Amino acid sequence: GIGVGEYVALCVAEVFTFEDALRLVKLRGEAMQKASQIVKQAVLNVTGLEKAKLEQLCEKSVSRVGGICQITVDHSPKAFTCAGEFAAVDALRKAALESGALHAILREDCASNTELMGPARDELDEALDKTLPRMRPPQHIVFSSITAQPLKVGTDPKEIIKLLKQQLTRPVQWESLIRNMIEDGITDFYAVGKSQLKPMLSEIDPQVAEKMCCVEI
Repeated sequence: GIGVGEYVALCVAEVFTFEDALRLVKLRGEAMQKASQIVKQAVLNVTGLEKAKLEQLCEKSVSRVGGICQITVDHSPKAFTCAGEFAAVDALRKAALESGALHAILREDCASNTELMGPARDELDEALDKTLPRMRPPQHIVFSSITAQPLKVGTDPKEIIKLLKQQLTRPVQWESLIRNMIEDGITDFYAVGKSQLKPMLSEIDPQVAEKMCCVEI
């Protein structure tokens, strides 16, 4: 999962109790909301450009107007989420469209997975440290969203804490994560409720996406 979804996966893997997971997710959301009010932030969903081109446009936007602007999620080979300070991300939107992007949809929102979430990370770090004594090694494999690598059964919770402390300020390696799951033999994917997972998955592996099951709630 991305963001909160990773906490859900860790809860299912019995790393957290349900109650601890709820407390952490609540605090995480509140801390992110506070961090998003320090400076005006934005999120941009871009499709139709290669990653290298989009990274170049991010750098140019920062050079032009300053601030932070970066790719925060790679959904598929030509679908990305970018985030940062509003002016820089808006400059990226214009540059992306001029460079042939199919879509570049901007919204004022919390710039998660960037250093703008530093204050939220600090607050969450303290809560994670307090939760550590009650955490257990995972009983199922969970893939980390920031490394795209599996946390194997029996992984020391201290290692999981290290990754969760980085989650708010580091990009999500979604495409690599999905490819690694498929390479590890995972072929059954499920989405609960309304989800954009199937179209994203179809851009990575159409055969796996075809078998994906969407569960209505």
